Amino acid sequence: MSQAASTACAVDDTLDIFGNANMDGIIDEMDIAYVEGIIKGINESTKLADANYDGKVDADDITQIKQIMSGNEKELTIIDTSDRIVTVKEPVNSVICTIPSQIEALRILRMPRDTIIAWGERAEGELDTDYFPEYRDVPCIGLSFSPDIEKILELNPDITFLATAHGKGTAHDEVTKKLEAAGITVLRFRFDQPELLSEEIEKIGYIFGKRDQAEEFIAWYENIMKSLDKRVKKIPEEDKPKVLFEYGIYEVSSMVTEMDDNVVAMAGGKEVIPSGGFSMNVDSEEVIKQNPDIIVRIDYAPERAGYDLDAGNTSGLEEVRDWILSTPELQNVQAVMNGDVYILSNRLLFYCSRAGNRAFIGMQYLAKWFHPDLFKDLDPQAIHQEYLTRFQGLDYDLSKHGVFAYPESS
Repeated sequence: MSQAASTACAVDDTLDIFGNANMDGIIDEMDIAYVEGIIKGINESTKLADANYDGKVDADDITQIKQIMSGNEKELTIIDTSDRIVTVKEPVNSVICTIPSQIEALRILRMPRDTIIAWGERAEGELDTDYFPEYRDVPCIGLSFSPDIEKILELNPDITFLATAHGKGTAHDEVTKKLEAAGITVLRFRFDQPELLSEEIEKIGYIFGKRDQAEEFIAWYENIMKSLDKRVKKIPEEDKPKVLFEYGIYEVSSMVTEMDDNVVAMAGGKEVIPSGGFSMNVDSEEVIKQNPDIIVRIDYAPERAGYDLDAGNTSGLEEVRDWILSTPELQNVQAVMNGDVYILSNRLLFYCSRAGNRAFIGMQYLAKWFHPDLFKDLDPQAIHQEYLTRFQGLDYDLSKHGVFAYPESS
């Protein structure tokens, strides 16, 4: 992903589910008509026209499309985020999730709590039990890259969700092979990247028979992201601030990652140290050389930010910010001289420990920090609150609890 990337958050023009014969964004009567045209020799066959995935396009595919439309299909063949063709037997009643964003995605669909029979994590202690209180007593099958295969086989889920590396990457390949060899259906979805979220939610809406819930969320989400994109596209390149988006605790040496380059661009900034790869370390000399206008530090410490803190208890994040502002090596850096240093909790970013799919909320804070005048009417906390209440089913008041960003506005 590059700095030039824009908010490609709309649902993929092609819904990658077999049965979407005309390769548009929905399975409907037009697909039946298209298959009829293929059978008659009028239309060219497409890769998704073989609705029942039996190697030929015929009347049985029309039957399958009708069943998908009515929600009565007995199985569904899709292309997941790792570009794997997977046939899922339905209905799906039990699932193992291996990263928190997968649990969060099923919440968006309002799936029953007992659908998830076990969970995994990318780092020990990753599952935020303040955010997922209902899963405190659900068994853990270990780290997502090396889960307890025997435990998964014992639980025998209908689906095990594994992640991709970054979007359409290849992580978990060995785990996938082992589970599929044992007869376990594996789907590879992340749900934590803003540009893929709509597409992935739409697919699982079909899989779980929750298309209405998926469409409700996608419409809400797309409205937020398109509003952001519309404004960002109007910003002249010379007016976009140079941003250092980095990680660390207190040390001057920090890390930047490839995926952050895209997030910064989507929020209207320019990453001054593009990683060129998954991650790279930078030191104070490089920061001084690049002289960013804004520094955004991602904070991981649960004692400084999270859902369990009282609202307004920003002392931990203030301490980190004050340390950066007082670092001798950085005193001539533009961001430090102007006080444009901001701290964002890892809970509002993708792929981070304890994060779910709330990166789109973190991006609202970034946009407001990067362009305070342009986004003065933007209220990230209100978006966060609606998401928690409407799409996560949480009885949680952000005016009383939770610390995620400091300062919240420039």
